Amino acid sequence: MSNHGSNASFKDSSSTTYLIRWRGLQYGPFTASTIEQKLSTNQLSFLHEISYNGRWMTLRDFAAEREAIERAELQARKAQEQHARDEAARKAAEREEQNRRIREKEERQASNQANQHRREALAEERRRNDLQLSHFQNQQSFDHSKQGNSEPLEPHQGWNILGWALGSWGIIILIILAGIIEPSGKRAWLPEIFSFGLALRAWVEGNSDLEKMDARIMDNSGRTMTLWGRGIGAVSTVLDVIGYGIELLLFLARK
Repeated sequence: MSNHGSNASFKDSSSTTYLIRWRGLQYGPFTASTIEQKLSTNQLSFLHEISYNGRWMTLRDFAAEREAIERAELQARKAQEQHARDEAARKAAEREEQNRRIREKEERQASNQANQHRREALAEERRRNDLQLSHFQNQQSFDHSKQGNSEPLEPHQGWNILGWALGSWGIIILIILAGIIEPSGKRAWLPEIFSFGLALRAWVEGNSDLEKMDARIMDNSGRTMTLWGRGIGAVSTVLDVIGYGIELLLFLARK
């Protein structure tokens, strides 16, 4: 009873027992580990028969069948493990694809927001440029209008108006200082009328020239002299009118 030429293993963690038969005699039952041990000690050979799944077969066939079953189970485990790895890889790929789509969506949203901000900034910049251009064009139109209205400008009469006003006061002062009165006691009305005319002209001409300066028709450089001449002429005219009024009232009172 030799077991040479076989590397089959009967080790089994289960407590299943088997009957052994040799030339019509039955032994056992034995567990798979016991059978393995007996084979190793040459107490059994692979020619002994074993009862397995309701039929008798040699230990060699039993070992081959068990080896085939173990290979099948091993292949099944490997296939299951490979399937699990493939499933894990597929799920990881799906997660990666989902994350990629989420990133792309977020990037598109960020890009759209950035583009929207750029469009708004460009629109605001165009609006400011349009306002500046409109202001520049309006300023140019105003400058052209100003140039059109002020070319050529009338020369101012500041010195003349101031001279008329001061001349009116000068004549009055001369009349007072010189005492220009005729021997008959009559006053010299001609110088006084001339003084009144100069003062009135300074007042009227001063008002007219200031209006022209405001309208940019006349040279504005003589505004100060014109203001002074108009003021002095106005004061002199008002004082003359008051003096003549008082004299008229006294004349009427004497009658």
